Amino acid sequence: MRFRSRHGVLAAFLLSGCFSDGGGEGCAASGNGLNGGDFSYMCTSPLGDPHCDPANISSGARMALPRAVAKDALFGLAHVSGAQVTPVSALAVAREPVGMRATRVGHVGFVAEKDGELVDAVRLAIVEATKLDIETELGKPTPAARGGEVRVRPGEVVEARAVASGLVGAFTSPLAGAADVVWTSDAEDAVFEPAGPAYCRLRIAEPGRYVLRAATRAGLTDALTIVVDASAGLDGGADDGGADAGDAGANDGGEP
Repeated sequence: MRFRSRHGVLAAFLLSGCFSDGGGEGCAASGNGLNGGDFSYMCTSPLGDPHCDPANISSGARMALPRAVAKDALFGLAHVSGAQVTPVSALAVAREPVGMRATRVGHVGFVAEKDGELVDAVRLAIVEATKLDIETELGKPTPAARGGEVRVRPGEVVEARAVASGLVGAFTSPLAGAADVVWTSDAEDAVFEPAGPAYCRLRIAEPGRYVLRAATRAGLTDALTIVVDASAGLDGGADDGGADAGDAGANDGGEP
């Protein structure tokens, strides 16, 4: 069954509890032909979004929907039919040039519309982040060096991302979406290369011990110690060393 009336489909979703805090995980409503199972997650920042790790890609190359998205994070949704996906509330989720940004905490409904018809719907939880972690060794099954230390040669690129975590159910877990962060370093010769949201590429030429810091606009922070040493391993491996608590001054090379 297809709904040709936007008011009709939204009324059906409301009756099913789809967009209320007391509703179920999805938007399944018996008899209306809508089950939310044809939505998939879209990576707007493949290296900056923890939900875009290979473990979340199914055999059909579709990204599973996350349990929750971080407030203020950049993310995207797609529909198997090619229908355009839009949020029900523009106050809870803002459209961006690429993807969407979650702006309010709560359960948010999304509809898929194609050829003038509303064909499907789903809802996602938007959660306030309570913790921020800097991760390195991106692209590996388990990114490492949370709050740790990396050793690199002078001028070698340090790649890192900032992952927001929040309460999902009874546990604090990483949240989907590219966190809205600003990167800074106390290295005077730090060069931030262009990178995607929540993702950082940094070069430091002068040997020494420095701090890379990530901060959200909500005030969450984390720091990573970078040791620049000509004798460091070529892979810039990480260890479990503690983060340097020193102050990190702002640089012009952070993310916009």
